[in-house]
Amino acid sequence: MIKKLLLVATLSFIFIACGGDGNSRLTFEVMTPKSCSLEDRNQFVYDVLKDSYLWSDKVGDINISLSLDEHEFLDNFLYHDDRFSHILTLDSYDDQFNAGEATDFGFLSALVKNAQGGYDTVIAYVYENSPADLAGLRRSDTILSSVEINETDVYTMRIEDNAGVTREIEIKEQEYAVTNISHQDIIALDDKKVGYFLFKSFVGPNLEKNLDNTFAYFKANGVDELILDLRYNGGGLLNVAAHLGSLIGGNNVKGHIFQNNRFNDKYSKYNSSTYFDAIPSESLHLNRVYIIATQNSASASESLINALKASNNGIEVVTVGTATYGKPFGMYTIPYCDNVLVPIHFSDENSDGMGGFVDGLTPTCHVQEDLNLDFANLNETLLEAALYHIQNGACQP
Repeated sequence: MIKKLLLVATLSFIFIACGGDGNSRLTFEVMTPKSCSLEDRNQFVYDVLKDSYLWSDKVGDINISLSLDEHEFLDNFLYHDDRFSHILTLDSYDDQFNAGEATDFGFLSALVKNAQGGYDTVIAYVYENSPADLAGLRRSDTILSSVEINETDVYTMRIEDNAGVTREIEIKEQEYAVTNISHQDIIALDDKKVGYFLFKSFVGPNLEKNLDNTFAYFKANGVDELILDLRYNGGGLLNVAAHLGSLIGGNNVKGHIFQNNRFNDKYSKYNSSTYFDAIPSESLHLNRVYIIATQNSASASESLINALKASNNGIEVVTVGTATYGKPFGMYTIPYCDNVLVPIHFSDENSDGMGGFVDGLTPTCHVQEDLNLDFANLNETLLEAALYHIQNGACQP
């Protein structure tokens, strides 16, 4: 049975500080609430939206109770193009940005149409050394049932693998270190060496160093082409995206604009351009790059693709997969009480003025993902399509 991906159901995007470097802070007029009472917290959220929010002029008057749940309160005032502004707990923010840790099961699942016309829940991605990994869950496994054991937070899951063999596992949400670079490989293709790796997020500790190490390995082995897999990359820090772009483009992007940022009228003084990073010694100086992207590729992933495509870089960017998520916006984090407010603060575009892609970036080669095969498998549909284009200079018929 072929399991074709229709919708990632539990994928958690990281839409945090996508426009910042994780450390720098702009100063806005509204930065702290009067107190940490629920009413003052909600008033603070509203005041931020009226102040520094990109669509501050679209925020209406308060016509609901200030005692409403904060998340529900926020949702009442968001502009219709905004699927991204949100509130996090401070602990969750610290785990994701500073510790590079998560506390969950450690897998992403997808809803997949089955032969009977219904939908199965299928494992799409498993984090290394996560509870799911240690329990033996693998990509393409189907979750047949899941039952909590006596309110212990331990779940018994009945699983069917790709060969139709069923088994039961026990799993509990636990803390683990998130590995964002995986499946690094060098593929021999005719007379070429093709570097491939999957990059899960632009958030985490030591990411730039780890990317440097990956590219140093590719450079030492003389790769001719690069396939960057961003299919599940929901975004993160813009400076990491600019660094990755410099590793890819090298001298082709030296001194070039990575992204132009545009704030609301009140804060137009913050309108600025960010640039590709200083060229690392590990850079591949590529004139062409292949990027696997899907509807789950968002934010900084889209910024990277859009930035590399700018005409003055002279880089052919071949994207394989489906249209991306559609987030041509960035945000800065505003901590308050025990939470972090993350509103959209600016729109972004590349040096050609290309932006506004709320429906996503259209792929060069439209290909649906098939969950049957693991990443780096030469017959996996998205990787196979990229390799075909390298050999033939065109998409698969």
